[in-house]
Amino acid sequence: MNVNIARLLHEAKRLSKFYRAEVYLVGSALTKERPRDLDIRVYLGPGVFKRRFGIGDKKFYKEGATGQWSAARYRWSRHCTAVAHSMSVYLKVNVDFQVRPAFDWGLMRLEKHPQMRLWPQ
Repeated sequence: MNVNIARLLHEAKRLSKFYRAEVYLVGSALTKERPRDLDIRVYLGPGVFKRRFGIGDKKFYKEGATGQWSAARYRWSRHCTAVAHSMSVYLKVNVDFQVRPAFDWGLMRLEKHPQMRLWPQ
């Protein structure tokens, strides 16, 4: 996968400014020679996540586990999909973008999942 690093960092800066949060590259792009996509994550504190998407972190995780989604969870999904599509077109690579509750970031660090902060540098 050929990624234009300048464009990737431009998008990371834009996302960081929009969400007022750090932007991370996670997953297979950091471990595989030929990843199928770029996994981009933004982690928001629980109050910020709830204000932005109308769903608290506990309900968010419960709905993810059960598959019984509320209207707020569907709005979150549409938002993430729209951002992923926009980034995929701009970067000319497949992008999996998600805004997640900050609790995820703590779990990833504890479980030692690969992650690299893209912005701020």
